Amino acid sequence: MKNFKIFKPILCLLLIVSLSLSLFGCVLNDVEDDPIESGTDTNGATDTETETDIPNYIKYDKVKDYQIIEDEDGYYLVFDDISVYETPNTSRIFDTDDYFIDSWEEFSERLLNGELTFYEKSNIVHATVRDDNGLSILNPYCSYKVSHTLPHKADYDGAFLGCAYAVWLNCEKYPHEHFQVFILNKLGYYQEYNYVFEDYVKDENKLEYEIELSNGEIVKCYNKIIAIENNETKEMYVLSNGIKDVFVLKSYKKNDTFLYITLFYNINDTVYFFVNDCNYDHEIPDDEFWFGFNVEVVDNAQTA
Repeated sequence: MKNFKIFKPILCLLLIVSLSLSLFGCVLNDVEDDPIESGTDTNGATDTETETDIPNYIKYDKVKDYQIIEDEDGYYLVFDDISVYETPNTSRIFDTDDYFIDSWEEFSERLLNGELTFYEKSNIVHATVRDDNGLSILNPYCSYKVSHTLPHKADYDGAFLGCAYAVWLNCEKYPHEHFQVFILNKLGYYQEYNYVFEDYVKDENKLEYEIELSNGEIVKCYNKIIAIENNETKEMYVLSNGIKDVFVLKSYKKNDTFLYITLFYNINDTVYFFVNDCNYDHEIPDDEFWFGFNVEVVDNAQTA
């Protein structure tokens, strides 16, 4: 099981490295057509250039060459010619500007208006799971607000990772920790983590214990599973108040060194979110803290 990274610099590095490896071969294959190598003006086409001479990263920059469709399974992005972004003709690898966004609202507005850059669209194509309907995306007509029952601050200039929108949350009770919250439309569509709770469900016949929250609310713990593999102990259980279910995964090494916690929350049939944290050097939060995370889905049409 991979350790989940929580700090922006680490996430940035991982994003760049993973996509750099997959795109490096494409860049080498396209270098002969690169405008920098051929002497083409990278600021735009000249009067003598034909349309086919214009590099893709200029021709398709801030152009709405896609449709956003909705069906019973959610929202999809369908490109007029997705091959443009599958083998990008570009003189650079994606940088941090292609992943980090000022806010979800700002990003979705540019998505709806066709104002995404060529590199942002390439990022979506390479990072998003697709099916027969197209590229599955979060509902661009909604906003997603992360909160916690304890005093906190959410940083919404997060990262768009294709199938997921990531933000960071700091809690006053744990000032040394930064909790990374991922919001996604389908649990299995974020491939790196879809195996975590793949076959695990809440079993109300296996009540483990109850906790009383500071507000008097009773939360129950169900069907705890403990497995030991290669000197690593994994502990899984469900916290539930009857409405909200929180699936908890904890991992420890043999010497009781804490590795990470992962939590998955089902908001509704199409929206999930999970929280990562790892490598605690401080106090490990209790169940009440993990149960305190929330994501509210807001219809932008109702708030306009």
